Amino acid sequence: MGTLKIGTVLQYVVIAVLGYIFAGAPLASMIFGSGKGKEAGEQRQAFDGDKSGSLVVPDPELFCEEHGYEAMILESEPLVVYVKGFLSAEEREHLVKLR
Repeated sequence: MGTLKIGTVLQYVVIAVLGYIFAGAPLASMIFGSGKGKEAGEQRQAFDGDKSGSLVVPDPELFCEEHGYEAMILESEPLVVYVKGFLSAEEREHLVKLR
């Protein structure tokens, strides 16, 4: 097994630090707070992954029809996706008239 060179170890350390920073430094925000000022009376949520307190409950009168879309990827580079049944016949006619 080969020995690790100091340059290789340094590269891994730099990449790990940058990855940690780009991930939002989650450990630092848990220990020291978010760094953003808290409003008076605002409670800090525990870091348990539960975000139910920030969810929006929709109006019970709202209704979404079944769509029955069928999506197919025709090409990956560039991405071309065909969605069968995305527009109804009336919507297609309307778009053709707008053209």
